[in-house]
Amino acid sequence: MSRSGWLSARVEGSAGARRFRANEKYQPVADPMETIRTIKEIGPDRCIIGSDFGQVLHMDAIDGMRVFLRALLAFGIKPDEVKIMLKDNPAKLMWLDE
Repeated sequence: MSRSGWLSARVEGSAGARRFRANEKYQPVADPMETIRTIKEIGPDRCIIGSDFGQVLHMDAIDGMRVFLRALLAFGIKPDEVKIMLKDNPAKLMWLDE
């Protein structure tokens, strides 16, 4: 498969997105199972895991990623699939896999 076509779908999901209002607890914004269903539908070979954790009033980036990865594993995404989406696919996208 050509480099230009290996990642043809851009899908954004949320396994832990939260919104914050003064004097309220964090509340889920999106259905976390949407992310799991999307990964299973299009396959981990066509997904990249990223995060915007670390914003003010949210978890820091490292803790947020840990929570996200634990959720993926808990909902049936295999460790080798996480590695593909977190390490291998971004390396391909940046041409760092050669």
